[in-house]
Amino acid sequence: MHIAEMMRTFHCLPACDRIDLICRILRHCTYYEAMFVGHVMADVSSSQVKENPVLEGNANRTNYYAVFKQTGLTREVCEKLCHALALLHPDNRPVAEVVFNLLDDSRVLTSFRDTTDISALDDYRLLYVMAVNHPVLSFGQRHHLMYTYLQAMDALYSAKLKSD
Repeated sequence: MHIAEMMRTFHCLPACDRIDLICRILRHCTYYEAMFVGHVMADVSSSQVKENPVLEGNANRTNYYAVFKQTGLTREVCEKLCHALALLHPDNRPVAEVVFNLLDDSRVLTSFRDTTDISALDDYRLLYVMAVNHPVLSFGQRHHLMYTYLQAMDALYSAKLKSD
């Protein structure tokens, strides 16, 4: 497969699958490759983060997440949590605990089962793909989210795609 063809295929994937693929590829990189890619990513994202430092500040404060606990994981909350996870510092354990507790909610699977909108399903999958790959969560937390939620979501997602 040529790089141009790979890029077209990559571009057509939903965000959750793109991020999952990138994380899997990075795990196969050497130390130097991973460090170089990290520098490139920091350079690419730094200008975007500088444009709105409030979002990064909110994402790293535990009180930012309190309202989400009351509303549950609606699609709007899911989108906000994806943005917050993208900006969450990798060493912010207090917020990691809050985020894990939000995501460890069995009602998510019920709403996922009841949803027929594929783009909504992609949003939920994106949130959990980001969480299971985020370095701020402990191995145990990531493992729990992967096997309790993400694998169930992927199975349901595949079944919904086949039925359409």
